[in-house]
Amino acid sequence: MSIRKICATIVLAWAISPAANLQTQDILFFSTHKFPTQVVGDSKNAFILTEGGVLMYDYRRSSWMDNLFTGNAIQAIRYSQARSKLYLLLQGGRTMEYNPVFRRFTDAALADYQAAGDGASGADLTGLTLDGDNFFLGDAIRDKYMRRAPIVMGKVFDYDNLWVLTAGLGPFYGSARRKQASSFWFGLDYPATAVIYPEGNNIWYGSCRSDYPASDVSTGIASQSNGALVRSKADLNGWKTYPAQLEYGFGDGCVRDVTVWRDYIWLATNKGVVRHDPRTGLFRNYNHLMGSTDVRVNALHVHENQLFVGTERGVGYLEDPDKEEIKTVGGELPIQGGVQVYELISKDKDLWAATRLGLIVFQKGAWKTLNDVSGKDVPEASLVSVPSMAYHDSSMYWVYENRVMVKPRKQAQKVLLERDHPFRLRFDGDMLYIAFTTGVTAYDTRKGLWTDFRLEDGIPGTRVLSMALSGGKLWMGTDAGIERINLRPYLP
Repeated sequence: MSIRKICATIVLAWAISPAANLQTQDILFFSTHKFPTQVVGDSKNAFILTEGGVLMYDYRRSSWMDNLFTGNAIQAIRYSQARSKLYLLLQGGRTMEYNPVFRRFTDAALADYQAAGDGASGADLTGLTLDGDNFFLGDAIRDKYMRRAPIVMGKVFDYDNLWVLTAGLGPFYGSARRKQASSFWFGLDYPATAVIYPEGNNIWYGSCRSDYPASDVSTGIASQSNGALVRSKADLNGWKTYPAQLEYGFGDGCVRDVTVWRDYIWLATNKGVVRHDPRTGLFRNYNHLMGSTDVRVNALHVHENQLFVGTERGVGYLEDPDKEEIKTVGGELPIQGGVQVYELISKDKDLWAATRLGLIVFQKGAWKTLNDVSGKDVPEASLVSVPSMAYHDSSMYWVYENRVMVKPRKQAQKVLLERDHPFRLRFDGDMLYIAFTTGVTAYDTRKGLWTDFRLEDGIPGTRVLSMALSGGKLWMGTDAGIERINLRPYLP
C-alpha cells in the first residue's frame, strides 16, 4: 500500500469513526461556534451542539477535547447517563451514538435516542454576573460592542456546572451556585480562514468575507464585519476575536497575511497595512503606500529588520513602526507600471518576490529577474504567474501553473511534483509542504516520498485557503474552518 493510500485510509476512518491507532490529539477540526443550540452531558463531559459540530468539554481536564461529527447536518443531540453515551439525530432521521471512552461513532436505534435525556436541570439565571466586557440582560447578553445575543438555553450539570448558550456570542460557562459565568468561546468568527500565523504560544487567524450577508435583525451581528482577527493559545484556550469595523483603526477586515515585527502584530488587508498592539488591544491603519491610498496588500515579510509589504502594485517597506510612511522599494521594477506581488522571502541579503509576472529579486539596490541572476532562460518563472516560492539549502522552489518547480544552484530547473492549483510552499526541516486547492502535500526532499492530506480524506470544506506549521503540527485552513493535524504518525 502506498503512503498516499495509507494516509487516506487513516484520515477517512477518523472522519466516520475513529480508528484504533488515531488519537484525538492527532486531528482536530474547529469552525464557528457562535450559535450553540443544545448542551447535554454528565459530571465528566459536556457536549454542545453548534453550527460547526458537536464540541466536547472535559471537566476533569478543564479543556476542550473533541469537535465531533463535523461537516454533517445534525438536528439534535441527547445524552444517556445510564449508558454514558451521546446520541445524535441527523437530518433525514438517521441516529448515531458516540462512546466517549473509545471515541467512536456507530449507528444507533431511534428508541435509544428517544430514551436519552440531557443530564441537566434548568438554570435560574436571575442575578447572573458575567465576566469582562459582557453583561446580562435577562433574555440576552451584550458584549462591549453592544451586540445583542439572545439566550437560547441555560442548563446546570452536577449541581454547579452552569452553561448559558447564546445566539451569536457562543457559550458561557460558570457556577450556578455563585451565579457567575464567563465567555467560553471556542472557534472562529468566520470559518473561511485566509491566513494562519503561529507566534510563540499564540496562533493568529485571519478571515476575509466576500458575501456580506443580510443582517439578522435580532442580533445585528452578521453584517457588521467583513472579516476578523482571531487569536487563541497554542493549546486552543484563551480565544479572542477582533471583528473588523468595530475596532478603531481596523476598518477593513479582509486579512490576507499576518506577521510579527517590533512586538506588534501586522495585518495585510485589502486597504493597506494594520498594526495591532496585543498589549493594549489597539489597532492602527497604514493606508498610504505606493503613491496612493487603500492599496491591497497581499504579503508581509521581515527582512533586514524592516517590514516589507507585497502589494497589488509592487513592494514597499516600513522602517519605523511609529511612522506611517511606507516607502516604495528603490530601483525600477523589471516590469513597467508595477506588478501584483503575492509573496516575499529572504535569501541571505536578497529579497525575492513571487509576482503575477514571474520571480524577481532585489539585489544590490536593483530589481532583477531570475533570468538576469541565473544567466539562463527560465520560462517557467518569467512573465508567468508565480503565487509562491521557497529556498532550501541551495535550491529554489516555486509554483508554476499546476507544478512545483525546483532549480538547484547552477543547474537547470525541473518539475518536482504536479498538484491541483498549488498556491503555497513552506519548509519544515527537509519537508516541503505544498498547499493546493484540495489538500496539502508533505514532500520529503531527502527520501523523495510524499504524504497527502486531502479534503476527500474526510477533512471538512471544499477548498483549502491557508496553511501553517508549528510544533510538529500542520494547520490547514479551509472554507469551512481549520484542521489541526499532528504530523508524526503520518510522515514517511
